[in-house]
Amino acid sequence: MDYIREKYWSAVSAAEPLVQDGVVTAVATDMVLIPWIFELESFSGVTKCEVLAYLSMALHGAQDFYTHSNWGDTVDDTEAPSLSNPPGLGETDIAPFLGFT
Repeated sequence: MDYIREKYWSAVSAAEPLVQDGVVTAVATDMVLIPWIFELESFSGVTKCEVLAYLSMALHGAQDFYTHSNWGDTVDDTEAPSLSNPPGLGETDIAPFLGFT
């Protein structure tokens, strides 16, 4: 969770130059000026790429939580819980610790 929060807030901080006087700056967000080669090591220096890189790292962490946990899993009630029918939490809401608002 610390990693996800760190990357999320890094994206927020990196996004500050994209807005000046409450208006999104066209130069900072124009994709025409950005080379279409993306590597995590090379995103610094291009504000929009930096924001998207940090945000993608945070979202990947959140995806991993849902993919590798039993947060949304449900058990098949017609069979006994087992390795092939593991019990789940059956949650349908967003995990509260993943909320960043």
